Amino acid sequence: MRSFAAAPLAACLVACGPAARTVVDVPLAVAPVSAEGAAGSVGIVLDAASLTLADLTFRAEAQTARALPRVIPTAFAHPGHDPASGVVGERLGTFVVDLLAGADLGAAAVFSGPVDTLEAELVDAALRGTATVGGTDVPFDLSVRIDRPLTGIAVGLRVDPDAPPEGWSVAVDPYAVLAALPWDPATPTPLTLADDAVRFTFVDAIRARGAWRVEESR
Repeated sequence: MRSFAAAPLAACLVACGPAARTVVDVPLAVAPVSAEGAAGSVGIVLDAASLTLADLTFRAEAQTARALPRVIPTAFAHPGHDPASGVVGERLGTFVVDLLAGADLGAAAVFSGPVDTLEAELVDAALRGTATVGGTDVPFDLSVRIDRPLTGIAVGLRVDPDAPPEGWSVAVDPYAVLAALPWDPATPTPLTLADDAVRFTFVDAIRARGAWRVEESR
């Protein structure tokens, strides 16, 4: 993984946050995925899988956020998000991730208390391998620039400064993404992103909330 990290805003979180809230460093990682799996009825072998994430932001629900002052200046907020929900943590930077190997993203600075959702910028994604469609092996090579946000990824965790988490794992399911594509057993031909329907479906599927999860590291 290559990381081009921006300066963390931990100092701002400490300076701007209320005295009752403590900022905790929470190690983040992207969980590795298996090279073999199934996309519905289609068998998949991945030769390569990668993506680029930028500026991970953790938020609390509106009722929690209203008790906090604005943690991060408006200039750092992504446009279009619910202004009633507050930023409670960040890991800024750009991270190029090999999904088959997994990656360490460093530590996010997060307020103690509940964390409900994760947002991030998805810069690009690439999946390459072989699909077994109707008994026929079909190669695929799907690589696309995205530059669109991921929003509303469920976290549902809590940061306790007296028992800080060992870390959080961010995971994406490439097989759920590939299952959304229009594989046709009757005509098992390679899918290409030159086909607008395939490209739009791929981008929508990899940005879908259900393809992502955040959980405590084990």
